[in-house]
Amino acid sequence: RSEPALQAAEEQDAPPLSRKEAGRDVIGLMSGALSIRRATPKEVLTRVPNAEEAIQFFQELRVADGLKSTGEHKDFYALLGQLGTASGNIKADAPIEVVLRKAEVALEETVDVDQLTKWHRLGHLRGVAGKAATNLAEPSTMKTVRNLAKHLLEEAEEQEKKAKREAEEHELRLAP
Repeated sequence: RSEPALQAAEEQDAPPLSRKEAGRDVIGLMSGALSIRRATPKEVLTRVPNAEEAIQFFQELRVADGLKSTGEHKDFYALLGQLGTASGNIKADAPIEVVLRKAEVALEETVDVDQLTKWHRLGHLRGVAGKAATNLAEPSTMKTVRNLAKHLLEEAEEQEKKAKREAEEHELRLAP
Protein backbone atom coordinates (compact mmCIF):
# COMPACT_ATOMS: atom_id res chain seq x y z
CA ARG A 1 0.00 0.00 0.00
CA SER A 2 1.11 3.53 -0.62
CA GLU A 3 1.82 5.76 2.39
CA PRO A 4 -1.29 8.01 1.88
CA ALA A 5 -3.54 4.97 1.35
CA LEU A 6 -2.11 3.27 4.44
CA GLN A 7 -2.57 6.41 6.54
CA ALA A 8 -6.17 6.88 5.33
CA ALA A 9 -7.01 3.27 6.21
CA GLU A 10 -5.52 3.72 9.69
CA GLU A 11 -7.47 6.91 10.34
CA GLN A 12 -10.70 5.25 9.25
CA ASP A 13 -10.09 2.32 11.62
CA ALA A 14 -8.98 4.40 14.57
CA PRO A 15 -11.17 6.32 16.99
CA PRO A 16 -9.96 9.78 17.98
CA LEU A 17 -7.35 8.56 20.41
CA SER A 18 -3.99 9.96 21.39
CA ARG A 19 -0.89 7.88 20.80
CA LYS A 20 -0.33 7.90 24.55
CA GLU A 21 -3.80 6.43 25.16
CA ALA A 22 -3.21 3.77 22.50
CA GLY A 23 0.00 2.77 24.26
CA ARG A 24 -1.90 2.61 27.56
CA ASP A 25 -4.53 0.38 25.93
CA VAL A 26 -1.78 -2.11 25.03
CA ILE A 27 -0.26 -2.05 28.52
CA GLY A 28 -3.68 -2.29 30.16
CA LEU A 29 -4.79 -5.19 28.01
CA MET A 30 -1.53 -7.10 28.60
CA SER A 31 -1.70 -6.55 32.36
CA GLY A 32 -5.42 -7.25 32.67
CA ALA A 33 -6.00 -3.76 34.05
CA LEU A 34 -7.49 -2.01 31.01
CA SER A 35 -10.35 0.17 32.10
CA ILE A 36 -12.05 2.37 29.55
CA ARG A 37 -15.24 3.21 31.41
CA ARG A 38 -15.51 6.69 29.96
CA ALA A 39 -15.37 5.38 26.40
CA THR A 40 -18.53 4.88 24.38
CA PRO A 41 -19.40 1.33 23.31
CA LYS A 42 -18.39 2.28 19.74
CA GLU A 43 -14.96 3.44 20.96
CA VAL A 44 -14.51 0.25 23.00
CA LEU A 45 -15.44 -1.84 19.96
CA THR A 46 -12.57 -0.17 18.07
CA ARG A 47 -9.96 0.41 20.77
CA VAL A 48 -9.96 -3.09 22.27
CA PRO A 49 -9.57 -4.96 18.95
CA ASN A 50 -6.84 -2.52 17.87
CA ALA A 51 -4.87 -3.10 21.07
CA GLU A 52 -5.44 -6.85 20.82
CA GLU A 53 -4.29 -6.86 17.17
CA ALA A 54 -1.17 -4.89 18.05
CA ILE A 55 -0.27 -7.32 20.85
CA GLN A 56 -0.86 -10.27 18.52
CA PHE A 57 1.45 -8.62 15.95
CA PHE A 58 4.18 -8.17 18.60
CA GLN A 59 3.81 -11.84 19.55
CA GLU A 60 4.12 -12.84 15.89
CA LEU A 61 7.30 -10.74 15.66
CA ARG A 62 8.69 -12.74 18.58
CA VAL A 63 7.76 -16.10 17.09
CA ALA A 64 9.24 -15.13 13.72
CA ASP A 65 12.33 -13.71 15.44
CA GLY A 66 11.60 -10.65 13.34
CA LEU A 67 13.81 -8.11 15.10
CA LYS A 68 17.59 -7.95 14.76
CA SER A 69 19.98 -5.71 16.61
CA THR A 70 22.11 -3.09 14.91
CA GLY A 71 23.42 -2.06 18.31
CA GLU A 72 24.26 -3.60 21.65
CA HIS A 73 21.19 -5.64 22.66
CA LYS A 74 20.40 -9.04 21.24
CA ASP A 75 17.42 -10.13 23.37
CA PHE A 76 14.08 -9.87 21.54
CA TYR A 77 12.28 -8.18 24.43
CA ALA A 78 15.05 -5.62 24.85
CA LEU A 79 14.87 -4.89 21.11
CA LEU A 80 11.08 -4.59 21.17
CA GLY A 81 11.35 -2.33 24.24
CA GLN A 82 13.87 -0.13 22.41
CA LEU A 83 11.54 0.02 19.42
CA GLY A 84 8.59 1.01 21.61
CA THR A 85 10.66 3.67 23.37
CA ALA A 86 11.87 5.10 20.06
CA SER A 87 8.30 5.14 18.75
CA GLY A 88 7.22 7.12 21.79
CA ASN A 89 9.98 9.67 21.25
CA ILE A 90 9.43 10.16 17.53
CA LYS A 91 6.48 11.85 15.84
CA ALA A 92 3.72 9.64 14.46
CA ASP A 93 4.26 10.75 10.88
CA ALA A 94 7.96 9.86 10.88
CA PRO A 95 8.89 6.99 8.55
CA ILE A 96 9.32 3.67 10.35
CA GLU A 97 12.95 3.61 9.16
CA VAL A 98 13.64 6.58 11.46
CA VAL A 99 12.15 4.69 14.41
CA LEU A 100 14.17 1.58 13.58
CA ARG A 101 17.40 3.58 13.27
CA LYS A 102 16.78 5.37 16.60
CA ALA A 103 16.04 2.02 18.29
CA GLU A 104 19.06 0.35 16.67
CA VAL A 105 16.81 -2.40 15.36
CA ALA A 106 16.57 -4.01 11.94
CA LEU A 107 13.73 -6.14 10.60
CA GLU A 108 13.81 -9.57 9.07
CA GLU A 109 12.46 -9.63 5.52
CA THR A 110 9.37 -11.52 6.64
CA VAL A 111 8.13 -8.69 8.91
CA ASP A 112 5.06 -6.81 7.69
CA VAL A 113 6.49 -3.28 7.63
CA ASP A 114 3.06 -1.76 6.93
CA GLN A 115 1.70 -3.28 10.14
CA LEU A 116 4.67 -2.08 12.17
CA THR A 117 4.19 1.39 10.66
CA LYS A 118 0.50 1.30 11.60
CA TRP A 119 1.22 0.46 15.25
CA HIS A 120 3.84 3.23 15.38
CA ARG A 121 1.50 5.82 13.88
CA LEU A 122 -1.47 4.90 16.07
CA GLY A 123 0.69 4.73 19.20
CA HIS A 124 0.26 1.08 20.15
CA LEU A 125 4.00 0.44 19.74
CA ARG A 126 4.53 2.78 22.72
CA GLY A 127 2.78 0.16 24.86
CA VAL A 128 5.82 -2.10 24.70
CA ALA A 129 8.39 0.60 25.49
CA GLY A 130 11.25 -0.26 27.78
CA LYS A 131 10.58 -3.13 30.16
CA ALA A 132 6.86 -3.30 29.23
CA ALA A 133 7.90 -5.56 26.34
CA THR A 134 8.86 -8.27 28.84
CA ASN A 135 5.15 -8.72 29.62
CA LEU A 136 4.95 -10.57 26.31
CA ALA A 137 7.32 -13.18 27.71
CA GLU A 138 4.81 -14.21 30.35
CA PRO A 139 2.89 -17.33 29.24
CA SER A 140 -0.32 -15.95 30.75
CA THR A 141 -0.22 -12.65 28.83
CA MET A 142 -2.10 -13.79 25.73
CA LYS A 143 -4.72 -15.56 27.85
CA THR A 144 -5.17 -12.35 29.86
CA VAL A 145 -5.42 -10.33 26.64
CA ARG A 146 -8.02 -12.65 25.11
CA ASN A 147 -10.15 -12.91 28.26
CA LEU A 148 -10.18 -9.20 29.03
CA ALA A 149 -10.79 -8.25 25.39
CA LYS A 150 -13.70 -10.70 25.20
CA HIS A 151 -15.20 -9.32 28.41
CA LEU A 152 -14.85 -5.67 27.35
CA LEU A 153 -16.28 -6.33 23.88
CA GLU A 154 -19.25 -8.28 25.25
CA GLU A 155 -19.95 -5.47 27.70
CA ALA A 156 -19.80 -2.84 24.94
CA GLU A 157 -22.08 -4.89 22.68
CA GLU A 158 -24.61 -5.22 25.52
CA GLN A 159 -24.51 -1.47 26.10
CA GLU A 160 -25.09 -0.86 22.39
CA LYS A 161 -28.06 -3.27 22.34
CA LYS A 162 -29.52 -1.64 25.44
CA ALA A 163 -29.18 1.85 23.95
CA LYS A 164 -30.80 0.69 20.70
CA ARG A 165 -33.67 -0.98 22.60
CA GLU A 166 -34.22 2.16 24.67
CA ALA A 167 -34.21 4.34 21.54
CA GLU A 168 -36.79 2.05 19.88
CA GLU A 169 -39.00 2.14 22.98
CA HIS A 170 -38.74 5.93 23.05
CA GLU A 171 -39.76 6.09 19.38
CA LEU A 172 -42.78 3.86 20.08
CA ARG A 173 -43.90 6.12 22.94
CA LEU A 174 -43.66 9.18 20.67
CA ALA A 175 -45.54 7.56 17.78
CA PRO A 176 -49.23 8.62 17.52
